[in-house]
Amino acid sequence: MPFYKQKNCDPTKAMNSNRLDSEQDQTITPEQDVGTLPSTALCTPKALAPIQHTRSNWLQQLAGFNAALHAPLSIALTLSDFLFETAQASTNLFIKEILSWDYQQPFQVETHHPWLSYCQSAETEPELHTRLRQWRKVWQWRFIIRDALGLASLEETYLATTTLACQQVSTALHWIEHQQQQKWGTPTLASGERMTLVVLGLGKLGARELNLSSDLDLIFAFAEGGTLSKDKTTKHGEKKGLSHQEYFERLGQKLIQALDKNIAGEQVFRVDMRLRPYGQSGPLVMSFQAMEIYYRDQGRSWERFAMTRVIQVAGSKTQGNNLLSMLRAFAYRRYLDYSIIDSLRSMKRQIEAEGRSTETETNSFNLKLGRGGIREAEFIAQALQLIRGGQDPRLQDAQYQPLMQLIATEGLLPPTACLQLINAYNGFRRTEHALQAIHDQQTQSIPQNPLDQARLAWYLGFNDWHACLSVLKGYQNQVNKHFKAFINPPTDNQDAQQITPWVTLWQSTEKPIAHALSTSLDQLKRSHAVMHMQSRSRERLDLFMPNLLNKLGARGDEHTQVFLFNRIKPLLEAIARRSVYLVLLMENPSAISLLLDLTQASPWVSATLTQHPILLDELLDPGYLYETPDRHGLVSELNQRLLRVQLDDLGRSMEVLRHFVQIHQFHAAASEVMQKLSLMKVSDYLTWLAEVVLERSLDLAWQQLIVKYGAPSDDSGQPSTRADFLILGYGKLAGLEMNYASDLDLVFIHEAKAGTTTGERNIDNSLFYTRLAQRIVHMLTTATEAGSAYHIDLRLRPSGASGMIVTSFKGFAAYHQQQAWTWEHQALVRARPITGCLQLAKKIESVRISQLTKIRELKKLRTEIIDMRTKMRAQQTSLTPDQFDLKQSPGGLIDIEFIVQFFALAWSHQYPDALLYTDNMRLLDAYQAAKWLTAMETEALQNAYLYYRALIHEQALQNMPSTITLDDSKETLNQYRNEVETIWYRYIETTD
Repeated sequence: MPFYKQKNCDPTKAMNSNRLDSEQDQTITPEQDVGTLPSTALCTPKALAPIQHTRSNWLQQLAGFNAALHAPLSIALTLSDFLFETAQASTNLFIKEILSWDYQQPFQVETHHPWLSYCQSAETEPELHTRLRQWRKVWQWRFIIRDALGLASLEETYLATTTLACQQVSTALHWIEHQQQQKWGTPTLASGERMTLVVLGLGKLGARELNLSSDLDLIFAFAEGGTLSKDKTTKHGEKKGLSHQEYFERLGQKLIQALDKNIAGEQVFRVDMRLRPYGQSGPLVMSFQAMEIYYRDQGRSWERFAMTRVIQVAGSKTQGNNLLSMLRAFAYRRYLDYSIIDSLRSMKRQIEAEGRSTETETNSFNLKLGRGGIREAEFIAQALQLIRGGQDPRLQDAQYQPLMQLIATEGLLPPTACLQLINAYNGFRRTEHALQAIHDQQTQSIPQNPLDQARLAWYLGFNDWHACLSVLKGYQNQVNKHFKAFINPPTDNQDAQQITPWVTLWQSTEKPIAHALSTSLDQLKRSHAVMHMQSRSRERLDLFMPNLLNKLGARGDEHTQVFLFNRIKPLLEAIARRSVYLVLLMENPSAISLLLDLTQASPWVSATLTQHPILLDELLDPGYLYETPDRHGLVSELNQRLLRVQLDDLGRSMEVLRHFVQIHQFHAAASEVMQKLSLMKVSDYLTWLAEVVLERSLDLAWQQLIVKYGAPSDDSGQPSTRADFLILGYGKLAGLEMNYASDLDLVFIHEAKAGTTTGERNIDNSLFYTRLAQRIVHMLTTATEAGSAYHIDLRLRPSGASGMIVTSFKGFAAYHQQQAWTWEHQALVRARPITGCLQLAKKIESVRISQLTKIRELKKLRTEIIDMRTKMRAQQTSLTPDQFDLKQSPGGLIDIEFIVQFFALAWSHQYPDALLYTDNMRLLDAYQAAKWLTAMETEALQNAYLYYRALIHEQALQNMPSTITLDDSKETLNQYRNEVETIWYRYIETTD
């Protein structure tokens, strides 16, 4: 049922179709919202009753008028002088196009097709202009009628008006290009491809959110310079070819005339070209190369904001995509660009100046430029786009509501704030439509005359003007509150009296101030990175350093301050080249304190931040930093990150994987050094991280190779629906003991059927799996700008370094049954399937159990294990008597692992269930249950093992080796060392 026929309508009903699906929705009460109900739900205001009476009488006199169908049109005629006046002037056209039109049906793109043909068949330029204006007038009537009667949602009106603009620009350009090519020839690229004028739309058009009476913000460009084939005669009688620049400028001028020229009081669209490079003083049209140079060398912050909302309106899509890619690279940085907030503060002053100039009346404000208006709401979203859009392409969405919903989902702003901004934005935009429908003028100023105020209130579904204005003022206050909170300088700024001495210390040059930090500060200022900073970056450093020094000065004595500053100095030198990170820290003073905490606690953390400054973003929310998701949470997060990447974009996928690993390793380290997470939980977390990355890497590699080669075939020659492939993990990965620098000890196994893949570029099935493994290794180990994700060690595969990168299941089983050394069976104790084919995993586990449970001669086994241990120690760097290597020294961690492996090989044939687990702690528990070890021995080995691992983690986070100097303070270490050695001699070096 159409809205205007509904009974008992609440005129202040909330805009439910435009709301976020959120429990926070209750923060905006229905009485606060500009409604979407039509004015017919209310009685006609007294001020408008005479006007409606007159216009209704006119409507009833028209041929074809049907009271049952057309009576509501009198409301639209009353609300819009433009509609009534142009309908009077073009009565026959109104009768034909409106009275025969079902205004209750939503707009369809197909309904434009007759108008496209009508305009394309124009024989002269004036005829084209006339037909374009007829087309626009008819559709403007339709837009206003559906919008005024409340039949169209905001989204429908946006889509309909934007579609009309794109169709008309494209149609006009096509007609003009055809005429100009006949006159001057066809411009072509060096490749021979026909070249077109590329028309870009910005602003509301770029966001696909045009108002009822919007200007069109356009930019014209062409792909390459050159000369057309046909000659022109110069004023001196010479003949020469028209350049591409001249040709496209003429084309652009004619296109503007076709759209913007006022003919008998009518236009198609007002065209605004001021957003082009160099503005009004710049050339009307530029080549792609010239535009790239401009944006690279002279592009300003406000132009980056403008480029968050840009679409191609007309011209070759292939050529336009090249231009759009360049503009996206200009707008969006690959790093987190917090410098944009500083730029926004500068722009705010201009916004306020514009707003003040438009708000001279006490009860008036400008919906767009005024305080708390549309532009402030848009700038919040655009700033977040520019900060993070380079990393998360989803944030490059130009439409406001979907963008704000994503911002809420990602937690970039509180959901309540996002909801309030969406409601205010939609309310303002609906009000814009109502304002512009009155006179078909591009205006955002609230009217001062009572008649238009009554129209506006009625249009929006209010009983009176004061209720309407109250809601709009409420929106204004909400938007302005959030805008100020977003761009105001951080509240944690130090008092000027505290900062001043540090400013003096930092800025001292010729006569350094006597201070413990002076030497280190001078070294920083004389470093290559700082000496070669650009002026803007140096300004940021000069603002940042006193704040850093002030916080540093509160930490301990001068010796501690110097020590800590020297630890953080490499990071400062690293981010000098990317000073946006200085802005990030300045915008978030609490992050500076957290940075100092972590740097003081661990040089590993400081070195990691120096190598990957992008991780500074993780310091913005301490609560989030210390969050460590479980395996399911890691899977979900990585899937979300990879959804943003095209399947065939291998480089981007590799970047995502590396950043994901770095983020979570950093979270684990921060949690550990700040004692938020125990050793066992850290190891679990890092192991899950590796498992999840391997799982998704296999999936990505599989999908990419299927595109290239097709799927491996099964026994019937059909494409296999699953990968007969498995990644087998060994060592720390299999034993749930990953640390920050652990390699991934892997073996790749396949069970390919005989045959080839099913794609056009088919290859042998086994070769497919070889390339699958190679792709996985490449994805994770190749050094990129972001580093590598993991180092992969494949030496445990059959035949070691000389073996194939992938082995068949039969080959794997045969090798371990017939050729494997004892140390390789030791490694099987800590081996488990990580990801891949479940059926293959079961087979491999069966092979593992069968090999480990073989009955062995104990004397020979002991001899082989002792020999292996002796060889390992022989490779160890010689230690002094007072040094103890936590891993390799007698009584150390490796001895415990060898004891565990010896028990598995020696006696698991008696108790196979002891091999169900692959981590040393649970294996030792199983041995105690089997009565191979006493409770006291088990406890001693487990305690020693955890103690050694904790020390190794601690040493790693301090960037120190696993060697400890023994002294009287190492009583616990000596106790565990002696206990492990005793158990080693009791079970392995025994003569029994």
